[in-house]
Amino acid sequence: MSGSPTVLIADDHPAMLQTASDVLSPHFKVVSAVKDGAAALEMAARANPALIVLDIQMPGLDGFRAARELAERKSPSKIVFLTGQEDDDYISEALSLGARGYVMKRRLHSDLVSALKLALNDQFFISPHAFAGTHKSETGGHVLQFYPDEMTFFRHVSDVTYTALDSGELVFAFLSRKGIIFVGQRLHERGLDYTDAIAAGRYWVFSVEGVLSTVLRDIPPDARCLDGLFRACLKRAVARSRDGNRRLTIFSDLMSTLLREGCGYEVAAPIEAVWNELIPEHACTVYCGCPVEQLGGRASRETLSRICCEHCNVIRHDHLAPSSS
Repeated sequence: MSGSPTVLIADDHPAMLQTASDVLSPHFKVVSAVKDGAAALEMAARANPALIVLDIQMPGLDGFRAARELAERKSPSKIVFLTGQEDDDYISEALSLGARGYVMKRRLHSDLVSALKLALNDQFFISPHAFAGTHKSETGGHVLQFYPDEMTFFRHVSDVTYTALDSGELVFAFLSRKGIIFVGQRLHERGLDYTDAIAAGRYWVFSVEGVLSTVLRDIPPDARCLDGLFRACLKRAVARSRDGNRRLTIFSDLMSTLLREGCGYEVAAPIEAVWNELIPEHACTVYCGCPVEQLGGRASRETLSRICCEHCNVIRHDHLAPSSS
């Protein structure tokens, strides 16, 4: 394990320290396991680990204060919280402190290794059930995926779109103009003529900005407007998917655009709810992308919680693949 990424673990429960160490040891080099935030700061200065796993509630210096001190010291270590706290305030605070992961202790065995591997690549992981009130389904149609920034989401959309279209599958995208242009350019650079796919009825593209004025005529918005704009095209996409036994992948960054424009939950949630009505009827899966940077403060706690509740699952972005649709 000499060449493995190094990790420091801090938790005031000896049994949890041992369990976390046992889970991580096959994949990482555990340089130290300490019982509080002060000890974590001391060991971080000595060992300079690539990763630090912090409990939130610890005696003396808690995990949040330790993370804040590490940031002030300009520590390069990536922080992942391992906690039993299922409160949205804690998640927002963790994100605002620059954490790259938020793992529930009850999901330690299934989530912690993945969270740390993603953190090493500056990617985010949040345990699917960490948000108060989210549905407890591991599978389903309306999935919320967090990204460090919108360009990361667009890159994943372009990669998945290329793979899907190149293999004859179908893609339905509802993106900002910026996203549409970026995805189109990436497809062109890889030698795929997406205009042919549009003409052949395998690629449907809608601009968020192109329908916002219609959808936002009333506050709160009339979600039936969005329903009317989508239903006919979505029915055709689903019909083609079923007739040819081909997968249909659907992307949306509508929520992200609304939040970026300063709209709150009272605007975003009713529109997001339209997907929940369409999904059972059409037996499809919708992937919504949202940059973490838009939801990383206490002021957005309510938005974070309620938006998550409109989705059947909240997962990390490395699960994004055509086979998931």
